Amino acid sequence: MKLMKRITATLSANVNSAVDQLENHEAIIGAAIKKTRQSIAKTQAQYNALIRQQKHLQSKLERAQADAALWAERAQRTATDDKDKALACLSKRNHFEQEQNHLKASLSQQKDLIRDVARHLEILNQRLDETQQRHQQMRSRQTLAKTSKTVATCLHTDDLETTFERWEATVLEQEPLLYESQAIDPLEAELNREENRVALEAQLDDLLNQASTSEEDNHDPQ
Repeated sequence: MKLMKRITATLSANVNSAVDQLENHEAIIGAAIKKTRQSIAKTQAQYNALIRQQKHLQSKLERAQADAALWAERAQRTATDDKDKALACLSKRNHFEQEQNHLKASLSQQKDLIRDVARHLEILNQRLDETQQRHQQMRSRQTLAKTSKTVATCLHTDDLETTFERWEATVLEQEPLLYESQAIDPLEAELNREENRVALEAQLDDLLNQASTSEEDNHDPQ
């Protein structure tokens, strides 16, 4: 039984390791960022539509208020001459006042909905910013890790100082061949020999003169 558990644990660890190796973190995070952007675009479109609806409701409310005031003014104007008409005008005014109440309730609900959508949009944008920032940080860390690993591998497998020494040895072996391969000018060689002879003869003369002077000093009477 214990052996089976150990085998199962080993297989599970191997599977998890294989999954980690196959998992493309860049693609997964990239897909998440893309999905978040799509959600932001949809939410922004919904927010814009709610704003347009709010403006439309506000315009209808302003018209209902204007109509209610108009029919109230007509009721006052016709009350003396035509009571029935004045009552009809008041009925119209009451209708627009009721419409105002409905529109105000709708506007209140609309504002609450807009506030909720705006908050959701803010959260999505904040999440996108955080995800993109972490994404960039992880990409930078991964690049640095790969670079450091490459440098460490190079230094470990092939010591630079040893490489320079082998290179220098190769160059030293090739340098004499370079000088030997250069052609010698016969005239230059002859002139060099003559110049060397002249220099040696001058040195010999100096040496003989020094010896003669030393001998004369030794035989000079006191």
